[in-house]
Amino acid sequence: MSGPDPVVSVVLPAGDDAEVLSETLRSLADQRAIALEVLVVTTPKHPDAAHASALGAQVNTSVVSSTENGVGAAMSTGLRHIAGRYVLLLQPGCVVPAGAVAELAATLDRTGSDLATGQAR
Repeated sequence: MSGPDPVVSVVLPAGDDAEVLSETLRSLADQRAIALEVLVVTTPKHPDAAHASALGAQVNTSVVSSTENGVGAAMSTGLRHIAGRYVLLLQPGCVVPAGAVAELAATLDRTGSDLATGQAR
C-alpha cells in the first residue's frame, strides 16, 4: 500500500493464535489519526501470518520472517525493517484503544521524550 510515510512502525510477532493476532490487527486499523506501518514478524515456530492481510488497505502491513524462534528474535528482526519515526512493540492479543498511538506520538513530539508508555488491554 502506498501512502504517507509512517510516523509509527508497529512490530508485532505473529504468535500461534490467528484470532488473537487478528484482534490486535483490528485495533491497529482503528488508529486512523496517524500513519502506521505494521510489521508482522513470523518465526520458524509460527510461519503462517497470512491472516495479517486482514487489514487490507486500512494499514500498511508487511510480513517479515525471522530465522529464529522467540519473541526477542522476532522483535529484533522487526526493528531492522522499520521506517517510522517512532516504534511501538506489541504482543499478539494487545488491544490498542482507538487514538492511543496518535496520542503517544503527540506526547513524544510535544515533550521531546525518548519513551512513552501506555496500557494495552
